[in-house]
Amino acid sequence: MTDNQRAIAANRLAAEWAINNVSLSKDQQRVLLSNAHYFCGIHEYIDHNRGRSIQQAIKAIQIGGLRYRFLFLLAKSFIGKKFIARWQSRN
Repeated sequence: MTDNQRAIAANRLAAEWAINNVSLSKDQQRVLLSNAHYFCGIHEYIDHNRGRSIQQAIKAIQIGGLRYRFLFLLAKSFIGKKFIARWQSRN
């Protein structure tokens, strides 16, 4: 298991714990869960798991609505880390 996968697992456990043990309003739960999915999506992207990164970005959007950072992660995940690195090296 990579460090990113450990971070994802810990994030999921922490979010689940907070939902079950902390008194949160529906809006606070929505913010927590959407950001948890966003966090997981970033770490999936770093691990070159484009499909899982896309899934996490979509879940973040479904729960938290259209946010620039969620859409940006989704776009980067579709394009791919290698393509972005090649494009950046040309400029």
